[in-house]
Amino acid sequence: MRGHLQKTIIPMLALMGTSCPSGPDFVSGNAVDVQIRLDVNTRGAEIADTFYGLFFEDINYSADGGIYPELVRNRSFEWKTPDPEPKLRTLIGWTVNYNKAGEGSVEGATASPFSTANPAYVTVSVTKAPYVIANRGFAATPDMVLNPGEDYRFYFYARDKDYSGNIVCALENGDGQTISNEISVTLNSSEWKKYGPFTFSSPSGGKALLVLRCEGTGAFDLDFVSLMPTNTWGNASQWPHGGLRADIVEALKSVKPGFIRFPGGCIVEGAYRHETAYQWKDTIGAPEERRENSNLWGYMMSYGMGFHEYFQLCEDLGAEPVPVLYAGILCQARRDRPTEADYHPGTPEFNALIQDYLDLIEYATGDAGTTWGAKRAANGHPDPFNLKKIGIGNENWGANYWRNFDAIRSAVLAAYPGIKVITTTGPLASGGINDEAWQKINALYKDAIVDEHYYMEPSWFLTNTRRYDSYLRNGVQIFVGEYAAHETSRANSWYAAICEASYMTGLERNADIVKMASYAPLLAREGMFQWAPDMIWFDGGSITNLTPSYHIQRLFSTNTGTVVMPPEKAPKTGDLFHASSLDEQTGVIYTKLVNPFPKAKNVVVSYANADLETEGASVVTISGEKNSRSVSISEDAPSLNNGAITVRLGPYTAAVIQVRLKTGPK
Repeated sequence: MRGHLQKTIIPMLALMGTSCPSGPDFVSGNAVDVQIRLDVNTRGAEIADTFYGLFFEDINYSADGGIYPELVRNRSFEWKTPDPEPKLRTLIGWTVNYNKAGEGSVEGATASPFSTANPAYVTVSVTKAPYVIANRGFAATPDMVLNPGEDYRFYFYARDKDYSGNIVCALENGDGQTISNEISVTLNSSEWKKYGPFTFSSPSGGKALLVLRCEGTGAFDLDFVSLMPTNTWGNASQWPHGGLRADIVEALKSVKPGFIRFPGGCIVEGAYRHETAYQWKDTIGAPEERRENSNLWGYMMSYGMGFHEYFQLCEDLGAEPVPVLYAGILCQARRDRPTEADYHPGTPEFNALIQDYLDLIEYATGDAGTTWGAKRAANGHPDPFNLKKIGIGNENWGANYWRNFDAIRSAVLAAYPGIKVITTTGPLASGGINDEAWQKINALYKDAIVDEHYYMEPSWFLTNTRRYDSYLRNGVQIFVGEYAAHETSRANSWYAAICEASYMTGLERNADIVKMASYAPLLAREGMFQWAPDMIWFDGGSITNLTPSYHIQRLFSTNTGTVVMPPEKAPKTGDLFHASSLDEQTGVIYTKLVNPFPKAKNVVVSYANADLETEGASVVTISGEKNSRSVSISEDAPSLNNGAITVRLGPYTAAVIQVRLKTGPK
């Protein structure tokens, strides 16, 4: 999380799609609008290593077909609606007999599956060959984006009934032309059998669909059809079930997150039926044995990106895992239709829920001789993961939540007294729900980390930069687990991002109580999303937009010291916003400047009691048009004159000044 942005910003510019204009206008002889005085001998609070992090929720199709690079949509035919009365929609993502050359049928079945975790499969009956079954990926048109020269691993499960003939598998483009090698399979078992893995070697690039061409007649059962790229993030020993999409992980890595919160968000809670709540135990082990689940955002989750992959990703990125588990309270924002009753302490269901918490902690931290530590080792990671915190519920409130929270918290701390427990203040920045939560927390749970969420218009962030100045310093720690500024349409813009940056300076200045912060949502697939203020947008083949909010998060997270350096005067509402910190290991002083206004500001930053290097100072600047979704990034070398740096900060601009102590504080 520490370090110099100038070491990483230049290689990323091409990926970001930014330009490099001339840098800030370094003021000479102009009137000074803002004077920031820092004394190196005046130190504020320590800044947690986990201060800036990421929050991943499977919203906006961000897992399957996104960071989890499975190309087949509905690979095990389990698709069903998340409604109170779920209905199987077995052939979502699939097309049958699209070339109209054959005759036959594809019917959903559940009578005798190869895996009880996923009971649905299809029976294919062919009366006239060739009969084609095809998967188009995650769009209405062929959308499996293939990279030229890359290999793809393919396999499926089948059970022969009375089928005679071959099944020829290939990748085709939208015009029906084969763009890969063909794989011919002969079914040879009346029991469920895995066929493959096979390799489609170096198909030509572009959009494609997967075709299974039945060249014989008769019937067979089909399940779990998978197509994955072989060139992914993660080596085979640590990612035994396949890695993640490399370009997305690289974008996350560039932020240098101190933590990753997972798996949600609303999907933790589920909707209407308890079976739709996120079940971590269903997300580990062989992919075909992971029970797929309805996502309350309107689609199915394969759980291919499960808890083991999450823990491994955290380790790979040097981030602390911050898992959130179900509190037995179904999503309270979705009580518009019949909903099953909340779980209650003392019942078998609630006892099992508590055991899920204890088992997850053992999975992450237990040695290989424990029950769940052994499962972790079997999944490719003999050593424990770095789990220190766990969240109980997401955006829950009311008497039932506090009753359940208290029972779960007591059980967790009794078994694992070193674990930090995270609670919630609900979904709103203020009001009765928030007030009630804080009354409970201040009275009973001062040892908890408190997760606050708010999605507000940009002006709210500007007028609340001092929100945490007045919070009690009574031992409670703050986790801003979800936040975003957005316009009425929920879209984000450069103005929304610059308002977020203004607010983030207030988070840093209050690092004595604010310990973690993560923007939300993180990922969104183009054309398939529920919320729009997302950090990273992608399609089937590439990242399409690293948004202004991404650039702000990256600017802040990669330019934060270990202790706050309080200015002589804190910024006021309507003024230029700023925050400074010192990295006590490297001697680098970071000063963040944010001008969310239409008028430029002349700024002088002076350093008292500091022996500074005369060379190597830098200013990284991000600017953009107010309503734009793109930014310009530049890096410049300012002059250090009489222990001060002077810059002219343009309208709607954020910047970070870096200077280094030569010999440490005087």
